[in-house]
Amino acid sequence: MAHELPIVEASSDTFIGREPSWIVSSGITLISVSFILLVLISWLIKFPETVDSTITITTPTPPIDIVSKVDAQILVLFVENNEEVSKGQPLLLLESTTEYGQLQALEAQLPNVKRYIENPKANPFDITRLNIVGLGTLHSYLDELIFSLRESTLITASRLAFNRTNKVIELSQQYQHLKKQLKSKKDIWVQKAVLEKSKLDSKRLLFAQGVMTDAEIQPLENSYLNTQLTINDIDIKMDLYDVEIKELEEDLAEFKILQQEKQQLLLAKVYTNYVSLITAINDWKKRYLIAAPYDGTVSFHAFWGTRQNVKKGDVLITLIKGNTNVIGKLYISSTGSGKISTGQNVKIELDDYPVTEYGILEGTVNSKSLISGNKGYLIDVTIPQDMLTSHKKHIPFTSKLNGNASIIIDDKRLLERFLEKIIHVFGD
Repeated sequence: MAHELPIVEASSDTFIGREPSWIVSSGITLISVSFILLVLISWLIKFPETVDSTITITTPTPPIDIVSKVDAQILVLFVENNEEVSKGQPLLLLESTTEYGQLQALEAQLPNVKRYIENPKANPFDITRLNIVGLGTLHSYLDELIFSLRESTLITASRLAFNRTNKVIELSQQYQHLKKQLKSKKDIWVQKAVLEKSKLDSKRLLFAQGVMTDAEIQPLENSYLNTQLTINDIDIKMDLYDVEIKELEEDLAEFKILQQEKQQLLLAKVYTNYVSLITAINDWKKRYLIAAPYDGTVSFHAFWGTRQNVKKGDVLITLIKGNTNVIGKLYISSTGSGKISTGQNVKIELDDYPVTEYGILEGTVNSKSLISGNKGYLIDVTIPQDMLTSHKKHIPFTSKLNGNASIIIDDKRLLERFLEKIIHVFGD
């Protein structure tokens, strides 16, 4: 028969009155402390909600790439890389049939041409100053201007109007002198007429008294009538002289008007050719003389040197607008876009500057587009002008900086986010 083990029975009083072992007591304490520490750490640690996207740091006026419009060689580089330039400053000259020095000599004379057009008599122009060679394709435009200037200066310098005016003045003076002589002659004849009239009146009284006969009075009447006719002839001649003088003055005025109209037509032709030349020069400059469209800083994307060949479409220079703000631009999708608002912090990690070495660049949301485009909503980010990172390092701004951005939507604590999840689950 098998050996049976004795059954031990213990009452509950045995366990109730016994103290727990040290292992059990320490374990409970450790769990309590760990829980408290976990709650404390979850309260201290922040776990922000973010919207991530790629970002491009640029300027409100984006840097522009100045490209070559022709296949040519570089003749002159007027600037160096990273040099600050002003608007209109020449940057680079490409080879062409037009010599730049000769073009500058031509441009120095163009203000004088303009002043001549505005007032030819007050600002005479010497056409020989435009005898400039080495202008290539611009020569045809210059030849047209010279030809029209020559026509205009000929009529301006012509003595035809001067001689015509002097002739009219001379004839007018002669007629005036003749009128003066006729006036003196008329005065004499008027005095004679007065005497004859007085004598005739006396004789008529005698005739009325029967003292004189009709035959004796008749010669006196005839003489008086002849005197009156002579005075009338003098008046007619004086009126004819006035008519002649007036016709001469009218002819002269008409001649001057015709001359002025002809001169204006020729000046209009000069102005048209002047504008055509200016336009051709500007077109040439756009193709061969690269100038700064605004104040900024020059940036080369390739090593350029004199006599180096460039092709049409090659980027010659990038110009970064000077004295301007730096901004960031990024696109986000429609999902979660409603949480983004002005003033939210943005953490930026730049591709060209490792975050472990340079740190994070911070910015703030400045604006969000009202409508979503093909790439999503456009977000403008304000960037500190000193470009100072979290590691206290300044980032030098170039034409464009790319990186990754995280928009901080809500900077909540880890415990808050955990409780939100629990409330969300049990709330459902």
